[in-house]
Amino acid sequence: MLTLYGSRLTSSKTWHFFKHFQALYLASVNAPPPWQLTGRGLIVLFRFPKSFENRFPNSIYDSNTIFRGGFGCFMLVDYDNSPVGPYGEILFIPGRFTFPNGKTNWSISHIHVTSDDSTEWGNKNWAIPKVTSKITRTKDDHGIIRTTGNYQGDQYFDATIKPYGPRFPITTALLPISLVQPRENELIRTSIKGSGTGRLASVKSIKTFGDQFPSIEGIKPLLAVSVDPFKLTFPTPQITQIK
Repeated sequence: MLTLYGSRLTSSKTWHFFKHFQALYLASVNAPPPWQLTGRGLIVLFRFPKSFENRFPNSIYDSNTIFRGGFGCFMLVDYDNSPVGPYGEILFIPGRFTFPNGKTNWSISHIHVTSDDSTEWGNKNWAIPKVTSKITRTKDDHGIIRTTGNYQGDQYFDATIKPYGPRFPITTALLPISLVQPRENELIRTSIKGSGTGRLASVKSIKTFGDQFPSIEGIKPLLAVSVDPFKLTFPTPQITQIK
């Protein structure tokens, strides 16, 4: 039996109390755009052929969207501050797509995060196809960062990366980034702004497993960068209606 503020709660009352508390908490999480985020992350750049689309598991794109390939990346991120609190992230951009409106943009095809609130509001605000899972990031005495991901007990990602060399500034003012995400009869376009401090990084290994991300077997990274710290803004998106 639970005692709360001097009053005894029966098991039935305890259940209703916690359900009420849970409802109050869920109602308090309200995270519309824009989002201001800070944290640290690793970016691993690849160049993907057009045939890479054959490796997509659980594709979010319909037959009217054409995969173009080209430069894409994995982003391994720890957010210290966000409107939904701290969380971790493994994000994959396989390259560029031509969408039904005739325009070509980068797009996030697969992404896992450690926060249910980030999953809910990322989907709601920007149609980002987030999935909640367990992500672990460790750093050893040699400065090597290991990032692993597990979903429902199965490992889907493992990377070891070591930052090195001098630091340099990074800003999207020099390389503007916009993403387009499909949602039913809409295209959600988001122009991201950010800045931070970068270093080059060496990829010791990077692997995907199962069907949560495309297989990158046989495709070597072109470049890796550590960004620590960074500031990022996800603004209110532009929404285009499509038939």
